Amino acid sequence: MLKKHAQVFQTLLVISDVVVWVFAFALAHLVRFWSPGFIEFSSRPPRKDTILVLALAVGGFFLSYLLIGLYRSHRISGPASEVLELLKGAGLGLLILVGLGYFVLDVRYSRLTLVIFSAFVFMLNLVSRSTLRSILHLMRARGWNQRSVVVVGVGELAREIAEAIDRHPEFGLRLLGFVSTRPVRRGRFSGRPILGDAGSLARILEETQADQVLFALPNGEEHRLRELLDSMSGVVADVRMAPDLTRFMTLNSSVEELGDLPLINLQVSPMSGWNAVLKRGFDLVFGGLALLVASPVMAVCAVLVRMGGPGPIFYRQERVGLDGRPFQILKFRTMPVDAEANGPVFQSQGAANRATRTGAFMRKYSLDELPQLFNVLRGEMSLVGPRPERPVFIRQFQQRIPQYHLRHKVKAGITGWAQIHGWRGDTSIERRVECDLYYIENWSLGLDFRILARTIFGGFLSRNAY
Repeated sequence: MLKKHAQVFQTLLVISDVVVWVFAFALAHLVRFWSPGFIEFSSRPPRKDTILVLALAVGGFFLSYLLIGLYRSHRISGPASEVLELLKGAGLGLLILVGLGYFVLDVRYSRLTLVIFSAFVFMLNLVSRSTLRSILHLMRARGWNQRSVVVVGVGELAREIAEAIDRHPEFGLRLLGFVSTRPVRRGRFSGRPILGDAGSLARILEETQADQVLFALPNGEEHRLRELLDSMSGVVADVRMAPDLTRFMTLNSSVEELGDLPLINLQVSPMSGWNAVLKRGFDLVFGGLALLVASPVMAVCAVLVRMGGPGPIFYRQERVGLDGRPFQILKFRTMPVDAEANGPVFQSQGAANRATRTGAFMRKYSLDELPQLFNVLRGEMSLVGPRPERPVFIRQFQQRIPQYHLRHKVKAGITGWAQIHGWRGDTSIERRVECDLYYIENWSLGLDFRILARTIFGGFLSRNAY
């Protein structure tokens, strides 16, 4: 029955895709050859060529979607993965279409039409497939197209799996119960029955007719996996394993491939590839605008610092940024030149007493931070990120906080998630690090916009401004 359900859904998916492709092609043809924005009305292709290219488009995109895997079951995957697959499918489909049309059949059709068609395919398929999957999720949540699951293991990882299944009824998974890896009497675990122990795993699977077996072996028992798999000879259920890597995963954990070898990322920076390009573009655009707007204020601050006493206008200090690289941070000078004659003092301890009158005012409203816009434009800092610290204090913090070094997986920032929540100045370093790691783990341009907005509208004007 489950296979029939899957076949019905896949058939509906193929039908809806074909309808989308035909509609997208007709729309692209209208835009290219009938829109007032294009003047080459005399270049409309013969109807025969148009029908031939449409047939090639449907066949090419069907082949592309098959190769990408867009007709495989995506029961427990998120929408983001399908968006990426659709983008790949549209690109590969365009290449197949151009290759068949231009190099195999020698049909010289408008390339602009094909590009517009591919763009329409991506957008329309995104809508059609999201709609179909929403309907399917709703039906699964109401008990249709369910898959029964038996979890092998009764540890914390097994409990998390049970809770995840309960939280996501749209996945259509029905947890029958657990199998203990140790001899036990039947009982209950996480609200479900313990069906028996690993010695009777094959019998349990045969009796329950489970569709899936999910291994969630407790720490120290991973070596038993081969033995358990061997005991399941003749079992036709799907078998999956949830590795207990949570104690190792620290930052932006994910899975990727090295050729055919899967690699599990335990600790990686989110600022790589296109993310790094987007982040840098964000800093250049909004950093440049901020510098333009703040220039009059910075000019007034420079005059006030000069009038406030002897010494330079700007204060340079070594801080640590991305990948642990040092750089010279730039600030308006707010203290006398001999303020640290007896050695470095952490951040703002006693800053109210050490600051000049002008410096105290600038610190209160964070005006002394404005020159760091030059650090942003030079690429040493970002508008948003963890605040940079001095090397001498970083060594102390790393001894107290094991994950402190993870803050250096992204560029240091002028403002950050910790700062808009009041964790700056003489406040808990531990809480500040928690906020910084939350930001890195959940980074997006949208989050950067939120933090900048909160900063502009009062995030920095906290009682911990020193």
